This record gives sequence, C-alpha cells and structure tokens, in this order.
Amino acid sequence: MPAPLTRARAGRAAAWLVLGLLLLGGAAAALVALTRAQPAPQRGEPESAPGPAGEPAPAAGLDAEFDPPVPPYEPDPRVYPPDHLRTGRAPTAAIVRGLVVADRDVGFPEIAVVELLPQAAGAAATQTARISPEQPQFRFDAVPFGAWKVRLHAPGYREYVALLSTSVEECDLHLVLPLRYAHVLRGRVFDSAGRSVAHLGVTAQRILDDPARVAPSFRGISDEQGEYRIEDVSPGRYRVQAGDGRSLLGEAREIVLAGAEAWVDLTVPLTGSATLVLTDAGSGAALADIKVVAARMDSSEGGFSASALSGADGRVSFAHLPPGEYAFTAYGAQRRRTVLRGRVEVDLTTELTVAMQPLPPR
Repeated sequence: MPAPLTRARAGRAAAWLVLGLLLLGGAAAALVALTRAQPAPQRGEPESAPGPAGEPAPAAGLDAEFDPPVPPYEPDPRVYPPDHLRTGRAPTAAIVRGLVVADRDVGFPEIAVVELLPQAAGAAATQTARISPEQPQFRFDAVPFGAWKVRLHAPGYREYVALLSTSVEECDLHLVLPLRYAHVLRGRVFDSAGRSVAHLGVTAQRILDDPARVAPSFRGISDEQGEYRIEDVSPGRYRVQAGDGRSLLGEAREIVLAGAEAWVDLTVPLTGSATLVLTDAGSGAALADIKVVAARMDSSEGGFSASALSGADGRVSFAHLPPGEYAFTAYGAQRRRTVLRGRVEVDLTTELTVAMQPLPPR
C-alpha cells in the first residue's frame, strides 16, 4: 500500500506541474508566430526549394516585369580570342595589335603612322592608327584572314614593315615595331699610300654634353671598295675612327650629323696581317673556339690589341695590324695558356703555329 501524500510533497508536485505547463505554452506560441511569418504559397504556384546551407531560399512567384528572361550570349565578332574561347565558336576575323618602341637615344616623334595593308603589290591601307608618345599602342579589329603587312613610318625615321598572316589559328597577333632614325654615316677608308682598305671596321662614337651619360656608338665595316655605311644613326656630334673597340687605327674625325646623310673619309697607317693555326700538341689536330689576343709590345709606337676565335680548322686571322712586335696569347677549350711572339711587317702576313697542351686533371 503506497504511502499517503503529505502536504509538502503535494506542494512540490504542483510547482513542477505549473512549470511544465508554462514551458509547453511558450513553445506553442513560438510555433504559431513562426508559421504566420512565412506566407503559404499561392494556389497554383510551386513551393520554393530550400537554398544551400547558409543561404535563404530563392523567392518564387516574382512578377515577370521584374524578372525578365536573360537573352542568349552573342559574341562580339571583332574581339578574339576571348569570345571564341568562351563560346567554343570558331573566329571569323582576327585582331592585330601592338606597340611602337624607341631606344633611349632615339627620340619619339610627335606623330607616327601605323598602317595595315594587304601584301598584294599596290594595295591601299585598310586600317590606319596614329601613334604618339602618349599613345604608343595600336589595334586593328575585324581583320579578315589572309596575308597582311604592318608598316610604321614617320618623317626622319626609317620605314619598318612586318609581314604576317591571319587565320583561325592565328587570330590574335601582337607586334613590337621599333623606331629607328633614317640618318646615315658613309665614307671610304684609305691607307697612307692612298689605297682602299677593305673589311675594316669603323666606329662612330656619339659626343654628349653630359659626361655622366653613356655615349652610344655605332659600327660598320668597309666593303671590297673600302666604302662603309652606318645606318640608324641619331642626329648629333660624332667622333668617327677606323677600327673597332680597342683596335682603333688612324686619326679620329669629328662631324655633326644634322641632315639625312653625312660623308666622312678616313685614313689609316700601313698595316700587315697575321695568321695563326691552333693545334693539339699531342695529336696535331686542329683546335676550334680558342681565343687569341694579339697585343703590340712596343709601347712607344702606341698600344694596339685585337682578339678573335679560332674556327673549325683551327685558324685565326688578323687582317689589319700596325707593324711591330706582337705577343699572341691563346687560351680556352681546357688548354694551357700559350704565348708566342712574332713580328708584323707592312703588306706581309706573319704565320705562326701554336701547339697547345691540355690542362692537367684536377
């Protein structure tokens, strides 16, 4: 028989019952409020599917005027390859674009013109772009597939032409067009006997007012008649001398290049030549790619040096050496440095054979 319910136990049970009823009532009220906050879908409209986690479900049933259909994507026929890569459609035209550049010592003209022309002779330009220092880029759109040439020209500058072809595979071409001066230095080289000197280098060194700047130099070489031609030279003062680098010959001449062309004749002293054959000391085989330096030893006659590499037959030739005593130093290709002495005479060729030992193993 259960124990009788005391007054204290009855009071505690009543308190728990009241608390449970309050919690149940609060939960029911919250559920009703939540249901009223979400309107039920209208008749005939599908319910919206829940959105991804963390995102609200997309709204349904919007008015058509606020939710118009998206038109299909239509690529721009002038822009390739971005459009045809996105759509997978083959391009029907090409782009030719690029940049006009100038070296530091080449001034940029106020106006230059880039033209796109068919390669056929006498064809007129189909597109033209004006180039300036502020806008050195150019772009030609809707270029039909075929053979083309791009021409850059400006007053006082050399014309530059680039040939190209456009196709489905080559539909976006990028070019770099260099600006070069149209000025030319020309002249002839004679020896002190009045004879033309062939195959001799000529150096034109720019004379600058600012000694902190590096002066540019331009080089050419005389032909069989002793005439040389140096192109793409910028206007200004120059020191012109026969020879190349440390191998300068004769007196230098200073000129001012202001027009399109300047003529400077040069005179050099009488010279001789030297030919060396580089061989392996053991087998006698010819040695290629051996560097040889020819240095005149008599300082009272003025220093002079020249260098060259041996060819596949092991031969090295020095065509224009002032007369005097020389030290010929050969090194490279894992060979011991070898020095031979020889004398060079006017209008004669000194011939030497240099037998070189291999370097010892390390």
